[in-house]
Amino acid sequence: MRIFAALLLLGLASEGWAESGISGMLACNPNDKDKKPVLYAFDGEYLIRDNELAYPFQFLASLPNKNEIYFAYTHGQFHIDERNRRIKEAKKYHSRLQAFSSIDSISNVCNPEDAMFAPSVQALASYLNGTYQLDGGITISDRNLTLSCEDIVTLETEKLVDLIPFLPVPIERLTHVKLTLNLSSMVVIEERYEPTQDKAISSRSENKRFVGEEYQCQSLGITAPEIDTSQSLTPIGRDL
Repeated sequence: MRIFAALLLLGLASEGWAESGISGMLACNPNDKDKKPVLYAFDGEYLIRDNELAYPFQFLASLPNKNEIYFAYTHGQFHIDERNRRIKEAKKYHSRLQAFSSIDSISNVCNPEDAMFAPSVQALASYLNGTYQLDGGITISDRNLTLSCEDIVTLETEKLVDLIPFLPVPIERLTHVKLTLNLSSMVVIEERYEPTQDKAISSRSENKRFVGEEYQCQSLGITAPEIDTSQSLTPIGRDL
């Protein structure tokens, strides 16, 4: 049954996309009191959950009794933990560079032949998925961005974190989320399937790969603006 459910989700996601034509915003409370309220906004083609523009849902189909079906991919907890580990390491090397600059001039710190400076920038470049340049800077090709040495040293921590990407994940390894929006009963049901990562999820966690959540909702009575999918981290909403 579980295998069938997973295949169903994958099958739905592979079908040609359509448009609902129904737009709105819902404020929803979970049946599980330990969960937080959720805000859904949908424009007839895409839906976002709590303004998470990185993980848009795509409309799939309208079913009887005013059921709207949406689908999304998200990074699973394993991928999030791995990125957090890389963020921690990147912060360590960035702090080291800032410490160097506090006791010496940036021009000296940025000398690519410096035995303390160069290895730290090289390490930081790897966590940014960038290339260390001979002038001491970093080029991040997939963002069309070049950071000079001074840019790197003075970069705010929040902006540094934003630059650290998730490692590439095959689509079959992403978490699959099916969302059923019942506009008649004002109930939203989320069903999540997280594929097992090789040796990353314990046997105890494997029993929790299928998770369902139900929410009681009310309409905010407003039309949602067109949803911007340019920040999507998954194939949905991107020309892939």
